[in-house]
Amino acid sequence: VAEATFVTDGGAATLQFDAAVRFDPFSPQFFSGVTLPRSLFTEPILEPEKKIEPSDASRLLQAWHTGDPNANEQLINLRGRELDFFTRIEIQRLLAEAGYYKENLDGIFGPATRDALWSWRRDFEVR
Repeated sequence: VAEATFVTDGGAATLQFDAAVRFDPFSPQFFSGVTLPRSLFTEPILEPEKKIEPSDASRLLQAWHTGDPNANEQLINLRGRELDFFTRIEIQRLLAEAGYYKENLDGIFGPATRDALWSWRRDFEVR
């Protein structure tokens, strides 16, 4: 069982869930018994004025593609944990646009993201 605590101006909520099951935290059903504003699920995650710089994600993917050990550490060994949320989302978005990532853009480097990374790298290996 995993536990997460969310603290807001209105108080705190602690959630417990089975860590063996992948949950979509952006679905209304995830927070059963907790009243959340509907806008939480309909508003864009990114603020309109916040622009994601694809250059950071693109540079990291390119470095990993060419065998950079630091990029491999960030993307594969650490599963993106040391990357900021926006960079992880951008990497998933780039992989999705290229047809390799089919899941929701959640910023979590789970099996789907890792499979997409390896498929992308395999298909574009320098020969």
